[in-house]
Amino acid sequence: MGETTLDAMIMDGDTMEVGAVANLKRIKNVIGVARAVMEHTEHTLLVGESATIFAENMGFIAEDLTTAKSVDIFTQWLKGNCQPNYWKNVFPDPSKSCRPYKPAVTLGLNKKRWHADIRSHDTIGMIAFDQYGHLAAGTSTNGLTHKVPGYVNASGQRCTVTSNTSMLHQRPLLQDSCAVCLCCSCHSRVGDSPIVGAGAYADSSAGAAAATGDGDVMMRFLPSYFAVELMRAGTNPSAACKMAISRIKRHYSEFFGAIICANTTGHYGAACNKVPGFTQFHYMVSNTESDAPLLKSVDCF
Repeated sequence: MGETTLDAMIMDGDTMEVGAVANLKRIKNVIGVARAVMEHTEHTLLVGESATIFAENMGFIAEDLTTAKSVDIFTQWLKGNCQPNYWKNVFPDPSKSCRPYKPAVTLGLNKKRWHADIRSHDTIGMIAFDQYGHLAAGTSTNGLTHKVPGYVNASGQRCTVTSNTSMLHQRPLLQDSCAVCLCCSCHSRVGDSPIVGAGAYADSSAGAAAATGDGDVMMRFLPSYFAVELMRAGTNPSAACKMAISRIKRHYSEFFGAIICANTTGHYGAACNKVPGFTQFHYMVSNTESDAPLLKSVDCF
């Protein structure tokens, strides 16, 4: 039926080194592989089967990540004429049928106002800040549910991603994530999570940020990088987060997204865009002042 593809990145705010992977297959610990890219290569981003081969060479265990739940979601999606999907300006009408599609003769033929499904993916973003002022940031995701695949395989089987679960733990920067979904063994859409400055960014002289949401839109604005540069100029973390979201809203008023920010003094904040079903963003904070992680929230605007 297919394979999972995972994306992740990690950035060291002291050295400005970055490791990232996209379309990683058969490896649960995607953030660990991203860290290995940072620590053991001169590269920044590895993609697809080459990333998997690298991971296996680094000692990561390959395994089948498909679950019964993901297979069921995929099956139900096919029965429902592949709805939702993310095609436009193609025929047959993607709002009523499955692929294969072909370019429409007239651009804009299938004009539909598309809204990201807030339940369609599960991205983890994390900022780490220690007593010495060292900053790091990272992300881990399996990407967007039902994302566009790279091709239809030789048997004509449709490729797509279905359900997902993600976990991210700290070691002592960032490590260990797991995402479970379903897609064909082909290259496909990559969102903002593994892209430096989009999914996350860290600079120990200024601050760090991590974003989540509609990556196809958000990556066009590099919100994490923008927020860090605002903090470098003296903007407080909450205001920097809000300004990063506002910049996107001017062009995509109904996008789904949120961002967390922290500066070099340990102050933090978050912001999110208000859309139907998403009016408040929750995030966790853990520090020496509390015995357990604290659940925080911010009202979207």
